[in-house]
Amino acid sequence: MFLFRTDRIGGSERRAGEVASLLRSRGTEVIAVNVSSGNSAASQFFKKHFTTLHPEKSVTSALKRCSQINANAVVTYGMRMTLPARALSVLGIISGSLYNARNGLDMNWPTWWHALDRATQAGNKFLANSQAVKEHLIAHGIAAKRIHVLPPALPDEWFSTLTPRTKRPLRIAMIGNHRPEKNQVLGVRAFLSSRIRAELIIYTDSAEWLPSELARWEIPELARVQAITNHTMEPSDYDEVDVVLHTSLSESVPRVLLEAASRGCRIIATDVGSTDSVLQGTVHRLLSPEPSMDEVTQALLDIAPSAPLDAPERVRITNSWTLTAYSCAFLDNVLRNREAPSPC
Repeated sequence: MFLFRTDRIGGSERRAGEVASLLRSRGTEVIAVNVSSGNSAASQFFKKHFTTLHPEKSVTSALKRCSQINANAVVTYGMRMTLPARALSVLGIISGSLYNARNGLDMNWPTWWHALDRATQAGNKFLANSQAVKEHLIAHGIAAKRIHVLPPALPDEWFSTLTPRTKRPLRIAMIGNHRPEKNQVLGVRAFLSSRIRAELIIYTDSAEWLPSELARWEIPELARVQAITNHTMEPSDYDEVDVVLHTSLSESVPRVLLEAASRGCRIIATDVGSTDSVLQGTVHRLLSPEPSMDEVTQALLDIAPSAPLDAPERVRITNSWTLTAYSCAFLDNVLRNREAPSPC
């Protein structure tokens, strides 16, 4: 059973849904309980991928629902769901092993959140999606023996044959929900400063900030900036992108870069978390963890191709990153309470 508290679909939700679909294909019943404001995008996504979705209006009702289901394992997302679930697990009200999925570096957490996490870790195990997250948890007092590292992965279709590109301008994309640590404003400013003859597409959940930012600039000739909101990226979307620009200040292993690398996009990304591990063998440029606009601008000028990339020009990562390769570590080791996951 997976416990969420979200309206939005991010990398963690997509990964959970894909793992759920694969587990279902292997005969496992996978249940989602989500606290959401009505018929949200996240709830619609969970309905598609999980055996059953229980939509709830509050954390209290979600935990009550959880206590009524005899699950072998419970995976929680977010501390507002995790902390009370830990308490109920200790009291024996929630059955099954309890896991807290940690797919980021908790950049915005106050000190007291880390203290609570540390103090309530007994009886809880942690699912980290990279070595960087494991080291971050250990640095904040989480016992190493409680942490399972499950590398990120993608479904097989991400390694399918590339689709022929359409006739279009050079295309640069920024992809991710709009949060302060994603640093999207810097990417827009660097693109406009570079004066590259290309279009910048921002795939995000909210673009209300963009018009006021663009109003500050004289848009270069033949440059275009647009936002596409609430769109779930598919392999064919990346086949129409030449460069993915990722200026985030805090990441573990960014899913967007894994997707971009599987489709052979050129990549510019900040050197944070375990980002470098995804980019091995690709055409890429690593930025400093907190890059200046000049640094990002120069990277765009250096790495952007002179014309849209055709399929033979795309350098892709291998399919060793497929979800199938890692899912059995989750099912056969973690859910069955073995001490450490191993490759299948």
